Amino acid sequence: MILHYDPSPAGSALTDAIEILATSPGMPVWQAPDHAAERWGRAFDLAQQERDWISDSLLQHTLTESVLLLLREFTAAQAPVSASPHPGIAQALAWIEDHINQPCGIAELASVAGLSTSRFHEAFRAETGTTPKDFVLRRKIDRARTLLEGATHYSVTEVACLLGFSSSQYFATVFRRYQGIPPSQLRHSPRP
Repeated sequence: MILHYDPSPAGSALTDAIEILATSPGMPVWQAPDHAAERWGRAFDLAQQERDWISDSLLQHTLTESVLLLLREFTAAQAPVSASPHPGIAQALAWIEDHINQPCGIAELASVAGLSTSRFHEAFRAETGTTPKDFVLRRKIDRARTLLEGATHYSVTEVACLLGFSSSQYFATVFRRYQGIPPSQLRHSPRP
């Protein structure tokens, strides 16, 4: 895949991802993971279908998801390895990222980490500096912000549902707590 970065002020998650991938020094050629290749195959299949607004939207979504997943793999490969990360906590953090659209509780995360709930809570706080609940909510709100800024066809309620919030009111409350503004205001304000 060859990426070209256009420094125009488009300001979307896709533009940011392409900028990072296209302008990062080091590893100009690297092996993409299998799941990325599968998504590219799906994108090529979609591109060959009859064109309408639904297939165009699916193609755009698939390409955006592919680039963002490549960015995740690329930045993980570039990140310095921590001195001694707790393996169970590392598994839980990966699980959170892969299941960000689902509700998850401490017991489920502790099970993924292979720890008791009390030991998991203690180890998680030591590794991340925050509680598991706070961490999950922050990640969900980060993803919500990306969706609201980059995918204008999603309503606030749809974003809340996509990220596994029980109601759009609870989502709006949590969003305001972490971002300082309601999600509806973010939709109408320019990106910094």
